[in-house]
Amino acid sequence: MITAAALVTATYRVRLAELITRQSRALAALWAMINPDDPVTSLTAIGTSAAPLIAAGQVAAIAESLGYMTGLVAAASGVPVTDVAPFTLIPGIAGFTASGAPVGALTGFTPRLFEQRRAAGHSQQEALTSARALLDSVNVSEPYRAANQTILGNAGTDDRLTGRVNRIPEPDACDFCQLIADRGYVPATAGFAAHAWCRCTASPEIAYHVSGRRSTGYARTLSGRGVMLPRDYYQQRR
Repeated sequence: MITAAALVTATYRVRLAELITRQSRALAALWAMINPDDPVTSLTAIGTSAAPLIAAGQVAAIAESLGYMTGLVAAASGVPVTDVAPFTLIPGIAGFTASGAPVGALTGFTPRLFEQRRAAGHSQQEALTSARALLDSVNVSEPYRAANQTILGNAGTDDRLTGRVNRIPEPDACDFCQLIADRGYVPATAGFAAHAWCRCTASPEIAYHVSGRRSTGYARTLSGRGVMLPRDYYQQRR
């Protein structure tokens, strides 16, 4: 029988996938602006327009990850989602890439990539395909990265989490992702290695004082009152 936490995780992953589908449709609409007679100018315009679109996808994915952690704590503690204090919005994620550069710096590379491909002897169509693949990759990867980084950031600072995360891969995940996933829970400080197009998600481990049976009566201390139980709370009471 599927557990409450597993259901929360499955729902979260579905919602992220649906978000990427919407993002991809919006990007496809932007790509319709391509002008074969002046590809560099149109690629510049598309790259400029794609940056806020992808940043918005990051914001939406971050919101999903915050809701996911709240749902996991609610499932573990047996209290309504509305009684769980919100998790922390980690600064410096939305609008930026893994390197810390603005998303626009990456999407703005598309016209240069096109020119590089053409200079290397590729046809115009092949060069356009490479530019489109870059935008599509960023459009998928960055929202997932933003969501995962939000979870890792909270895992390392929020007392309701142990500081460890588990990798949830796609059913047909590559060997790289599956190998990492097979390790189980690892410290959040280890980061979350991901390749282009990666759709793996980080799942935080809930602290025992939240998920333990004895904690149920104290779970409402996790509500908006902001009271936190220390990790050694129950050892102190013995």
